[in-house]
Amino acid sequence: RMTALVRSELMKIRSTRMWWGLLGGALAFVALNVVAQALAPATEGVPALGDPQGVRNVWASAGSAGTVFALVLGILGMTTEYRHRTLSATFLVTPRRSPVVVAKMLAHALAGFGLGLACCALTAALAIPLLAAKDAASISTSTILSVLAGALLATTLYAVMGVAVGA
Repeated sequence: RMTALVRSELMKIRSTRMWWGLLGGALAFVALNVVAQALAPATEGVPALGDPQGVRNVWASAGSAGTVFALVLGILGMTTEYRHRTLSATFLVTPRRSPVVVAKMLAHALAGFGLGLACCALTAALAIPLLAAKDAASISTSTILSVLAGALLATTLYAVMGVAVGA
């Protein structure tokens, strides 16, 4: 029963333009963030690319940019059902609200993870050549992977929190 509810929620996410618009917005924001941090001149109080913390900040763009859009995805995933009055049909099929909300949270967790994965991929595609061209400080692969894993976790959790806020 729960699997069918989650599949139904995933279909709602995939079949709306909202998902694609938020994904496009998140990727545009990630690109802007990575390029701005990589090309910005050194200023006081902001670590430069010669500092490992500055390079880490460039990699962290995946999470910082993606979480806002994941939160909005979760909020809209719940509130648009109220706005368009499509939630009534869902509650007629599943009268108890808690399984519906849990299914929405699980589906949006998967969508948030997908959004985070796309943000991480774009960050890597932009950061690797930009940091190499700027002769940036070297940081370990494990640091990069932990930053990207944190970004994936953050976008996943923010999408779930968005559903909770929308509910």
